Amino acid sequence: DGIRDRDVTGVQTCALPICFRQAVALDPKFSDAMNNCGAVLRRLRRYEEGLKIYNGTLRLNPTHVEALQGRGELLAEIGKTTDAIADFDKALELRPGYADAIWAKGFTLLAAGNFNAGWGPYEYRFEQSNRQCAVLNTSKPRWSAGVGGRLLVWSEQGIGDELFFLQWIDRVGELSADVTVAVDVRLIGAYERAFPQVRFVDKAKNIPLESYDSHLPMGSLPKSFNDIGLGWHDTRKIPYLRFDPVRREKIRRDLIQFGEKIVGVTWKSTRPTIGAEKSASLSDLLPILKLPGYTFVNLQYGDTDSEIQALREQTGIELQCYPSIDNLRNLEEHIDLVAACDELVLVCNATAHIAGALGQHARILTPRGKSLIWYWANRTNDRNFWYPSLQPLDQTKDLSWVEPIARIAIDLESHRDRKSTRLNSSHITISYAVF
Repeated sequence: DGIRDRDVTGVQTCALPICFRQAVALDPKFSDAMNNCGAVLRRLRRYEEGLKIYNGTLRLNPTHVEALQGRGELLAEIGKTTDAIADFDKALELRPGYADAIWAKGFTLLAAGNFNAGWGPYEYRFEQSNRQCAVLNTSKPRWSAGVGGRLLVWSEQGIGDELFFLQWIDRVGELSADVTVAVDVRLIGAYERAFPQVRFVDKAKNIPLESYDSHLPMGSLPKSFNDIGLGWHDTRKIPYLRFDPVRREKIRRDLIQFGEKIVGVTWKSTRPTIGAEKSASLSDLLPILKLPGYTFVNLQYGDTDSEIQALREQTGIELQCYPSIDNLRNLEEHIDLVAACDELVLVCNATAHIAGALGQHARILTPRGKSLIWYWANRTNDRNFWYPSLQPLDQTKDLSWVEPIARIAIDLESHRDRKSTRLNSSHITISYAVF
């Protein structure tokens, strides 16, 4: 907007949104305006500027609870876990029971790998002001240790979170002898193959109150297993998804004619609020897509026709689509398409969860900051903690994908002539090199 920023209470603010700058200019001690400005900068991932604003806000008003909360989230997003927890604790000291701070503390603890301490505060995802999970409209009580009767476990979040928390479904019979699990209808068939002992229903349909006695949101399964002494770690199962071997082999035969090895790619997340930050573009992937000797296959769900056409017209590169499979609507067949690939290059979206739940090796473009969901932050060496077959490659500090994509291109080029891994059973077990 052409207006240079001014120094506010010793804090040099840079390119701040004009409405906040004007409010602060009128009253330099207007801490609410400064706090709101810090929140905007944090959402824009302009962390250095945002931290200065939050610090200035708290110099003006050390008991500004929302500024403590916001600065804590910013500190967590840049990896300063101890400082973030201190801010959340201070906010809770000033405002006991503050749901936003409790939930953010839980999220931060989980991202840091402190799971036993994190599961409890994570329950506040239903209470926090920016809630992004569904709430079940029911008069039945929430399940707790010792409660008997028929149990409804329900998926309260998107398809990626549903796939993630399904790793605890295998032992759900430990919570109740009669369990129904409400999930996305597009994956019921795949879930039934993976867990034949479990009854799955469509979460979009009305579930009669008389069909269950208590309920449990799916994201609460790890804590619930802890509560009854079984532990979150010993009750999970990875990999758990199964593909259809006949359909997978047909897909491979259809695609292998275009190149010796098949590489499946995604580049977008459609998750509300943070999808854009998790996404790349097809042009970002050019160092990979121009490699010879590979068939590159579209695994991206949603409307991608215009992007694929633009890629073809601008570069001559053909990203193959498998026309009989809609990657958004036909998720069971999408699993088989993922399993048919020799290599996978994915962003953090539902397809990455599918690869991890299959146990299939994939390179995952992993974002920084607020768009990094806690389970993607957990690592064991160079692998994702929850999905050991997934290899995260982090966005650089300048929020660029150039370096991780270049690394993937080098890996693919150097391993192009390696013999393809043929998967002969519906359970995938792969021995893979660590790049």
